[in-house]
Formats: sequence, C-alpha cells, structure tokens
Amino acid sequence: MTRSSRLALAFAMLIAAAGTGFAQAKTSQPITVSDAKQLVGAIAPGKTIVLKKGDYKLSTAYGVKSQWVSWNDGDDGKELSINKVENVTIRGADGARIVSDSSLSSIIGLYESKNVTFDNIRFVRTPSKKGSDVGAGSFYAESVQGLTLDRCSFEGPTTIAIELWECSDAAIKRTEVSGATSGALSASYTKGLELNACRVSASEGYPLLYLEESDKVLFKGTKFEGSTGGNFIEIYAESGGVDSVAFDGCAFKGNKVDYFAGSSILPSTVNCQFADNSFDENWESDSVAPASDEEYYGTDKGTADQADMGPLTYKHASGLSFTYPQGWDMQEYTGQSRVGVFAPDGKSLVFLLTAYQVPAKDQAAKQAKKAFADAYAALAKLLKDETGVLLSLKADGEPYTDNGLLSADYAGGATKGDGEKAVARVRLVSTGGSVQAMVALAADASSLEADSEIDGIFASVATTGEGE
Repeated sequence: MTRSSRLALAFAMLIAAAGTGFAQAKTSQPITVSDAKQLVGAIAPGKTIVLKKGDYKLSTAYGVKSQWVSWNDGDDGKELSINKVENVTIRGADGARIVSDSSLSSIIGLYESKNVTFDNIRFVRTPSKKGSDVGAGSFYAESVQGLTLDRCSFEGPTTIAIELWECSDAAIKRTEVSGATSGALSASYTKGLELNACRVSASEGYPLLYLEESDKVLFKGTKFEGSTGGNFIEIYAESGGVDSVAFDGCAFKGNKVDYFAGSSILPSTVNCQFADNSFDENWESDSVAPASDEEYYGTDKGTADQADMGPLTYKHASGLSFTYPQGWDMQEYTGQSRVGVFAPDGKSLVFLLTAYQVPAKDQAAKQAKKAFADAYAALAKLLKDETGVLLSLKADGEPYTDNGLLSADYAGGATKGDGEKAVARVRLVSTGGSVQAMVALAADASSLEADSEIDGIFASVATTGEGE
C-alpha cells in the first residue's frame, strides 16, 4: 500500500472522501498572474490561469485561502491543496516554477476534481533548512477524473514524484522526472493512465514504478535513463490480474536495478530499446524477482514464516509502543512526532501524537479528569486548526489505568467541510509531562467496535521505558 507521508492530510482526506460533488463553472478568459498569492487566489472552477516567467514560492501565499484552496500542514511547511474544481488549466510561460521550501509536505495536492491540466510547469523543492531530509513527494492527486500533466518537470529532492490514488483517465505527456528517491510514479486504484513521450532519469525507487489495483496503464515513447533501486516496476492486484500494463516504444538506458519486474503480474514490452541496463529484452526470463523477494513490497507472495509473524510493534518517541496488524501501512513524521497506521481498504486509520503538555503546577495523576479534559480540548483545537477536522466526542467512562498507564477514552464523530462525517475514537494516555493521543477515524462504526483490529491497536498501548 503506497501512501504519502503526511498524517494531517491523510486523516483530513479520509473524512472528506464521503463527499461526492465538485463545483462546476463555465470556462472564462485566461487570468495572467505573476506571483504565488495571485496564483492561489485565482484558482477556481472553469478558470485558465497563465503564469508569467518566474518562481511562485508557495510559502509567500500561505495566508490565501478560498472555497477551492486550502493548506495542509506539515512539520515544516504546507501543501497547496486544491479541492473539488472542474475545467481548470494552470499554464506556465517558459521558466515558470512552482516552488516549495517544505521538506515534509507535498508541493501540490489535488482532490475530488475533474478535467484539470497543469501545462509547462516546473515543480521544485528548495528546503528552507539546508541538509534536511526530504520526506514528501511533489504531486499528489486523489479522486481526480481527467488529469493532464503536459510539458511539466518534477525535480529532486523529492520522494515519490507523482502519486495518484483512485484517479481515472490521467495523461502525463512530455513530462520529466529526475532526482526522485522513492519512485518516479505510484498509481493505486487508478484506471486509465498514459505516460507519453516522458523522461525519467537519475531516480531511485523500491520500486521505481508502482501500480496497485490499477489497469489500462500505458508507457509510450518514454525514456528511462540512469535510475537505480529494487524492482523497476511492481504491479500488484489482489485479484491476481489486470487487463493491460504495457511499455510501447520506450527506451531503457543505464538503469541498474535488482530486477526489472516483480513476479506478481508482468507488463508487456513492445518495440522497446535496451542499452547498458542490468536487464535487457530478455528480462522476462532473466530479470523477474523471485516470489520470496517481494515481501519488501507488502504483497501476499512472501514466505510462510512472514505470514505467521503476527502483529508489528511500533515504538513512539514519547516512550509508548503499540502493535498493529500485518498489511497495515505505517507512516511517520521525521523525529516520530506523529505516526499513523492505515487499514488496507483505505477506510480507517489510527494515529498517535502529543496532544497536550501538562503545566508544571498540575499533577495528572491527582487531577486526572482536568488533565484529560484539557488534553482533549487541545487535541480538538489542533485538528481543527491544522486540517479543518471538527471532533465531537464525549468522555467514555472515568479515567482508568491499563498496562500501568493512566488513560481516558472519548468516543463520537468527526466532521469536515460541508457535513462530511466519520466515526471517531480517542484514547488519551498520560506520560508524565505530557498527554499522548491515539486517534482512530473510520468510515464505518463497525471498525471501532470491540474486538475489531482498531480495538486491538488501542488495547496494545504500553510503555517502553524510553522517551519521556
């Protein structure tokens, strides 16, 4: 399961997934802009926006919001989030660059939209802190129909350059990807994707191209040069098959990877050229990963020992640990300040973060109700400010001690935007000078019931004796 490493965005979009509509408008005359504030302010349904040559630094426009545009917070910056628009084109003059100085937020996220085009845009990250590790991709699209990226470039440093989730009819044309460290392209639950006349170079990936439950994917006339990593392409589908994943007229040069393909599902290569790679035109017999090697990718092709390993354990920086089921995807922020685990079906998640610092004059053990009430209020404010998620929970019983940890439970719901809803559950845990919050959000109330997988995660919280 491939997901972006940004928890605030993930749980906000889980709730927003219930919404089905997006705004529509007739196209209008092009709007020409010259800075990031003007660009962000101009984004709306039916608009064609033309960028003059120059850098559009997103951090200068953080204060600009609208019905269509918001900002998803990361630890060191924000992602420009475009939501529920239709018939939008953002076109750059030669030399137009959209620039992010955040290492831990995507540059742009596009959600629940239709017929959106980015043309002649360079997506660039210039971290504000030199030497900081980059933990986010460049372009993320979710529930988008009719996405076009034409004459664009995605330059490192970046993790996954382009990531698609539940999209359809996506066309990536005459576009370059370079310097990606976690893959050039990831597409999950996406139907109809074509890369035409593109170039992928000097990137690394495990795998470089990842397709999960995605079909009708064509790489046409695309050059792949000088990349490294594990499998060049990994195709996974629970059903065990897809109709079509093909490379047609592509050129592979100087790529050094462990294998060309994973063994789950193989693509076809027609009229392709191979030169100085770790694989050649005989890749199907010489460069397919053995099934036992694919445990890295989280497929069902691992060994019997792997299947019997049971739940996985995560140790949080606060000194708490918890276990979560095999097959759930774990993501964390740098420094482990926040960590989340995501159900394979994408309909529920659990995350852990610091909710509240207990004032020195207070003692949580002696003033448990007050400490937990203050912590819940702080958590609710944090989620509202960062993601627009509104918690509506009530204390579920009295504070209690479990596994030696003073805790309190809250249960109820959460909303975002125009009535989009999810069920919610929170366990607050006192760890001396702070209160940690384990938060679960789910589309279905049954996911939070007793003996559910999430219930098991909540019950597994324990102390490691480390951290605070």
